[in-house]
Amino acid sequence: MQGKQPGVIETGSTSGRLSISPVSGCLFGMRYISMIPNMSGSHLLFFILINDRISMKEKMSLLLVSGTADKLMAGAIIASGAIANDMEVDIFVSFWGLMEFKKGASKKVNLSYDGIEIKDEVLKKMEQKKIPSWMDMIKQAKEVGDVKIYACAMFADLMDLKKDDLDPVVDEIIGVSQFVSMAKEAKMTLFI
Repeated sequence: MQGKQPGVIETGSTSGRLSISPVSGCLFGMRYISMIPNMSGSHLLFFILINDRISMKEKMSLLLVSGTADKLMAGAIIASGAIANDMEVDIFVSFWGLMEFKKGASKKVNLSYDGIEIKDEVLKKMEQKKIPSWMDMIKQAKEVGDVKIYACAMFADLMDLKKDDLDPVVDEIIGVSQFVSMAKEAKMTLFI
């Protein structure tokens, strides 16, 4: 068996690699659906996952705390890249980043200090090349893959924000300890 890879496991008297409790049908958090004999006399075991800690995909955790368009765009591009690599993505937004996820947030494009000198040139080229906004990229990533966006409960409470105050792209308001618990299961965690 190859770790967390779902699919088919070969078992039977010839392989002897796997034992299943016939009573529960459970093995390592998986439940088998059926066993079908194959030509070699062993069986092919088809199973489904029943434990959400066993994941079919690798996971990326992303923390967005900056509210500048260039850093939000970087987060959206990285999330899209993770989706293209068949990863799940959990995005935790807090501080100035969370303020950009409010309904009706300013559409004014602010860039970090690093990009201030070329702001006008970059924005002009993005418009010419029809580059979607960071928010449109995140929405597209959510449509294509498994992307969840979580608002920081502490900062939302500080700013008197409720779920209804946030863009519908935000899935839930959670505490940092809940996000850290999710991030422990991630292959990588990035801070922007």
